[in-house]
Order: sequence, then C-alpha cells, then structure tokens
Amino acid sequence: MNVTVINNGQISCPINITSLTTGLVLEDMHLGIDPDGVLLEQLSLVRSQIVAWADITRLLFAVPEGMVVKPNWQDWGSYSDDSQALYPACWDLSARRRGGVLLQILPPRSYTSWHFHDATRETFYPLYGESRVKVNDHSARRLRLNDQVAQTNWHQLMNATDRFAINLIHMESHLPFLDGTGRPNMSDHHYD
Repeated sequence: MNVTVINNGQISCPINITSLTTGLVLEDMHLGIDPDGVLLEQLSLVRSQIVAWADITRLLFAVPEGMVVKPNWQDWGSYSDDSQALYPACWDLSARRRGGVLLQILPPRSYTSWHFHDATRETFYPLYGESRVKVNDHSARRLRLNDQVAQTNWHQLMNATDRFAINLIHMESHLPFLDGTGRPNMSDHHYD
C-alpha cells in the first residue's frame, strides 16, 4: 500500500506501508491539504476513490475501496469525552480476524485520552505532521512509522504543533472492530 501525502499543492513521494497486515493488499490512498481544490483532477486517475472535505481546513481524502468515510466532518469526533482526536474514516478487517484500521486527525495542540486496551495491539503510521506518543511512565517521544503499543499498556497521542497531524492506526484484535451500530467498538478502551 502506498500513501501519497499532498501538502499545499506539492505531492510527496509515496510512503510505502508493507507491514500493515500480512497478506492483505490495500489499494493506494491519497490524503492531504488542498486549499484550492486543484488536485482533484490529478487524483481522478485513482481508482475507487472516495473524497471527503472539511471546508474549514480543506482536508482531502482519496481512499481505497472498502474504507468507509464519514461524509460530515462534524461526525468525526472521538467517542471519548477526554479526546480531541478526529476519526474521519475506517476499514473493518474483522472478517479476516485482524481488527480494523482508523484514520486519525490530531488538530493543532490536541491529544487523545489516556487509555489502554486489554485485547488490542495498535500499530501507528504517521502520515502527515508530527505526533508524539506517551506509553506508560515513559516520556513522550515522536511517533514513528510502525510504532506499536501492546495490550495493557497505557498510552496517549498528542500534537504539540500548530498544524494538523494525520495518522493511520491498525487496531489488531480478535474482538469485532465495529459495534452493532456500525461504529468502532469501544468495549476494549479503558480510561483512567
């Protein structure tokens, strides 16, 4: 899977994610900031694309088939009252018993809740901006490609900068990824 990051008209070299899920092939994804909307024509060659806009920041997503995008940015909020993270899209990989994948946006100067999972291992793929992660009693450090947080480890992501950060999160678990309403299953999120 290649992720191409678009930053104000500049298209970067694709980030290749090979270890997302063994044996699972996902089509390419494009994401970024497109303030003038001029990149849509270039992205028209991308198959199975779904585009969602947040007019306040002109965020653009062209994602693979099978990734569900919430069309209204006002519905991107976290399910935790303590989290300021946004979740505009997800893949459900539960049929393959591999959990699911979340696309996460951390607005400037924001953070997630302090939490842990009993049955879920998370692998992080920072795609845009700079996120930091704090695990247990260790100091916060910059989030890196393929960083993992194992089960039962307390953790929190944060963005201390003045621009958006975008991360892809693989939540690997034997639990169903979605609940009965089609939302991500929060039963394995435990808070302080």
